[in-house]
Amino acid sequence: MRLGLLRMFLQNQTLTLVSNLVVAPIFGAAIWFNGNRTDIFWWVALLYAVTLARVGLAMRIRGFGDVEAWPAWSARALVTGSLISGVLWGAGVVCVTDPADTIAVGISSFFIAGMISGATVALSTILPAFIGFAAPFVLPFALMVLLRGGDTGAAMAVSLFVYAGGMLVVTVKFNRQIRDMLVLRWTNESLLAEVVAERDRAEAASRVKSDFLARMSHELRTLLNAIIGFSDILKSGRYRDDGFEAYEDFAEEIYQGGQHLLDLVDDLLDIAKIESGKIELNEQPIRIAAAIDFALAIQTDQARAKNLELTADDVAKDLSLRVNERALRQMLINLLSNAVKFTPSGGAVRVSAALEQDGGILISVHDTGIGIPSDKLTEVLQPFRQLETPFTRYHSGTGLGLAIVASLAGHFGARFDLQSDLGAGTTATLHFPKERTAPD
Repeated sequence: MRLGLLRMFLQNQTLTLVSNLVVAPIFGAAIWFNGNRTDIFWWVALLYAVTLARVGLAMRIRGFGDVEAWPAWSARALVTGSLISGVLWGAGVVCVTDPADTIAVGISSFFIAGMISGATVALSTILPAFIGFAAPFVLPFALMVLLRGGDTGAAMAVSLFVYAGGMLVVTVKFNRQIRDMLVLRWTNESLLAEVVAERDRAEAASRVKSDFLARMSHELRTLLNAIIGFSDILKSGRYRDDGFEAYEDFAEEIYQGGQHLLDLVDDLLDIAKIESGKIELNEQPIRIAAAIDFALAIQTDQARAKNLELTADDVAKDLSLRVNERALRQMLINLLSNAVKFTPSGGAVRVSAALEQDGGILISVHDTGIGIPSDKLTEVLQPFRQLETPFTRYHSGTGLGLAIVASLAGHFGARFDLQSDLGAGTTATLHFPKERTAPD
């Protein structure tokens, strides 16, 4: 609010400063023959000097750029400029106006009323600026005329007091309206920003799911075509003369395709349950070493086929977590599967688990694989995300593995972290809180 009012105040300075430069010589000319001409000349010159100084101040403040970058003294300097200008106008009018001269008093009163009217518009954004300008401008002259101007002067002074009071009321109303306008504008801008952000999120989600469906349709079509093709061969009996071994190979291909298809469907069902909040996991103390051994056994053949070193650090046999056994195994299998999949031949994958100082348990999977760009570490944890690189595009999958790990970890109050160096490997870490550590 303060910054918005300050910006509008500086924008309105043009009106204030131009009016000072225009009205001062006109007022001087109007009373030229009714007052001391030397005093009038120097007063106009001094008013011009102060006004030009205020112009320079406004230009300097604008030079700092947007209002957020304006120095702290900006508001005080602008209000002080209005006060000095009001004092100078008030002193000048008092000095050059003879309270006994009805014509001079009338001219001065007319110009004071006009200047105060202009200030109501130009200075209403900051009330102290308006009061600082109007009070020293009106009060000295009105008091002088009231005390030394006779009956006519008294009537004129009362009229000025009433007029100035009315202008103050109008200025306060303007100030409130301006504040309400700024609040409404900022509210609208905030709502618009939220709408745009929501639209962008929806479009991003739509693109991600479209990409996912495109990949899944390719995955499913490939697997189903293989299953149907090999089943058709078996049904037709075309290779019956080649003996049992040929049919055994076909059956193996069908089995592998069906197993992969089942894995895809399982991933989809798991992430759907987790995102809907309908997943129900029975919890019990689980030996971490046993869960790691189970996950390693699942990945042994894939690691051997790629000539990978798949190892686990010694884990205390009594180190246990109070979680769901299937969920813990799935997290470990997903992490190991990713590590094996994206580690080139000859690399290494290592699993470790340990008790932390705060009583929680840390489980990590480290690989020497292709790594993940630092700006993509958050993205790979989102459902249906797959990074497109020359290496990853040759590997099938749903892109749900890490998302399932992250979701399951959150279900158990654990923190899932990824640390990676592109081309140097990745470390995936699960930090389970001490509340999940099962007693010996």
